[in-house]
Amino acid sequence: MIVVLTSNLEITYNINGNKVEEIKELFDNEFWTNDRKIDDIREMIKNTSLLIGVIDKNNNDKLIGFARVLTDFTYVALITDVMSHKDYRNKGVGKLIMDAFLNAKQLQSVKQLELYCKDKMVAFYEKWGLEKSEVLNFMRLKR
Repeated sequence: MIVVLTSNLEITYNINGNKVEEIKELFDNEFWTNDRKIDDIREMIKNTSLLIGVIDKNNNDKLIGFARVLTDFTYVALITDVMSHKDYRNKGVGKLIMDAFLNAKQLQSVKQLELYCKDKMVAFYEKWGLEKSEVLNFMRLKR
C-alpha cells in the first residue's frame, strides 16, 4: 500500500529487496545501524512484520525515511530503526513515519505500541502519546 502525503513524498508499506542499497545508505548514517551488512539487511526485510518507508517521488522514488515494526499483531508492536536520510532531516520525515506507524491498518488492534530512543528524542515521540517508562529498563545482549 502506498499513501500519498504531499506532491513529492509518499509513505509505502511495500519495501522489498530493490531498496536494500537505499536502506543500507540510511543505516550507514546512524550510530546504531552503521555496521549492518547487505545480506543481513535482506534477511531483516524478509523477517520484519511491517516495513514503513518514505519515498521522494521527485528524486527517482528514493527512500528517504525508514522504520520497521516487530509485532505479534495482538499485544505488542515495537517500532525500531526510525530514521531519515541526512539531507531530509528536520523536514517532517520522522513525523510522516510516526503517523504511518500509528495509522497502519495492520496495527489497529495491537494493545501496546512501543519504541526505544535516546533521551533527546523523548519529547518528539511524546507528541504521539508515547510515554517514558518509569518502571521498565531497556536491556540488551549484543552478539
